[in-house]
Amino acid sequence: MRSTKGKSSYAKSLWVDEFDSLAEALDFAGNNPSPKSSNQSGGGWSGKTKNLAEAVALGHQGYDEIRPQVERMFTELESQLSSRLESAFQTRFDYSGSVVDVGRYLGGEPECMIDFTPEPSSRMGRVVKVIVNGSASASVDTDRIIRRGVVVCALIDAIHKLGMGVEVYAEFPTNDTMINDRNGAVHTSLIKIHDSQQMLDINNLMFALCHPSMLRRIQFSLLEQTKWSRRDYVLNHSYGYPSALECADRVGADVRCEMLQSGKDEYEGHKPVDWVMSTLSGLGVL
Repeated sequence: MRSTKGKSSYAKSLWVDEFDSLAEALDFAGNNPSPKSSNQSGGGWSGKTKNLAEAVALGHQGYDEIRPQVERMFTELESQLSSRLESAFQTRFDYSGSVVDVGRYLGGEPECMIDFTPEPSSRMGRVVKVIVNGSASASVDTDRIIRRGVVVCALIDAIHKLGMGVEVYAEFPTNDTMINDRNGAVHTSLIKIHDSQQMLDINNLMFALCHPSMLRRIQFSLLEQTKWSRRDYVLNHSYGYPSALECADRVGADVRCEMLQSGKDEYEGHKPVDWVMSTLSGLGVL
């Protein structure tokens, strides 16, 4: 873990605890010598994990309970994606190729074969960076956290299946006074969930982005151990307030998914597939 002081995009001050992987964050959370709310027994509010240790174990193991929901959403996406993803090809005559040009062959042309080469695509070699704000008010129920996570996982899976690299970050900004208070101080945990050089592990991705314990056990444990000067105050005041993303520019994010609040969010419309398609179109990959 690396801790740095920085300039908040809207508040008085910013403290960042940065982790290079989900595994590093899980291990740090699990080694908490004095867990408090992160280790409260039972409770559906934290996603039905019994305690902090169980949440850490599930994070390492991977969360596959909602995989069918992600797959169903991608099945819906495939029908819309397929019509836009047919590869465009350039044809050229050569000594060898896939198809013979009969006219050139009969005319004695040595280069009588037709070769098909894919045209360069805006997707080739591209890495899309996605950052997700995992903070949420206490009033946000677990189903909403899961539903938003499923939509974001489907987006990431789609980006991956389009042949692009994807880099995923989870961030948990906490304001010490109130939501997005400009006079407050902000702490955030920045966790790299997936590196573009790694194989995409959807189960680990689903725990980090969909499971309520990621916020209400893992992040709580990280907050309980931070060296941030406002830590004790925040822990004694219901663990602070959710705040807007702070590290999107820091990681060069192409896609920014903001925090869940008490009202309806963009991911929760009647057609979440439309949000995914709109986001892909906004990236210029369709």
